[in-house]
Amino acid sequence: MPCRAVITDVDGTLTEGRDTYALSLEALAALRALLRRGIVVGIATANGHEYARHIARYLGVYPGGPIISENGCILEVDRRVVRLCKRELRWIDDVVPKHVAGLRPSPQNAQRIYDMAYLVEGDPHAALAAVRRLLDSMGLDVEVTYSGYALHVRERGVDKGTAVRALCSALGIPCSEVLAVGDSAVDAGMLSSCVGVAVADADPEARAAARHVTSMPGGLGFAEAAWAVLRGKYC
Repeated sequence: MPCRAVITDVDGTLTEGRDTYALSLEALAALRALLRRGIVVGIATANGHEYARHIARYLGVYPGGPIISENGCILEVDRRVVRLCKRELRWIDDVVPKHVAGLRPSPQNAQRIYDMAYLVEGDPHAALAAVRRLLDSMGLDVEVTYSGYALHVRERGVDKGTAVRALCSALGIPCSEVLAVGDSAVDAGMLSSCVGVAVADADPEARAAARHVTSMPGGLGFAEAAWAVLRGKYC
């Protein structure tokens, strides 16, 4: 059965690499080819929902295509917004940067609700461990992850995979006919929930969760996966 929908991460997957925000022209061309074929295309990103809408609009997939934002906490499909996370975490902006050195709240945190993001100055793995210790000491049951761009805190048990499964239900199609492309540890749940494809330079967690790994990194890897879908492969 051919893939009926393609869901893609943005940073590190549609960009030229994991160290830039510049979109890959090859990825954009492949994305447009998917749309011309009539395949549903959506994005799944760690960005806040309004940022995600703007990104999707400039990519040409919104309105119309689904949007997953805040690492799976919010799903928008057919202009209907579903909040999959329940615990609002805006208040930790007053706690985390004061107790863990080298963290700056993301400028997007002002409009985030459930997934709070922090830019890391220094060793991200040390910062990750320090934030986990802090929030554990407060008795807060949350997930702390690093996307390669920022450190993220959200309620445990919800990720991009949660949103992809909800999307499959909303679209009325099996997840075996949905392909997802990603590059980081925060994409692992999504990649294991449907036909997952990790780009070549993806984190080990993403590669382990994916069914396929491209030969090319970043946006070139997305383009490789998209053209394979158009040739009837993967799904």
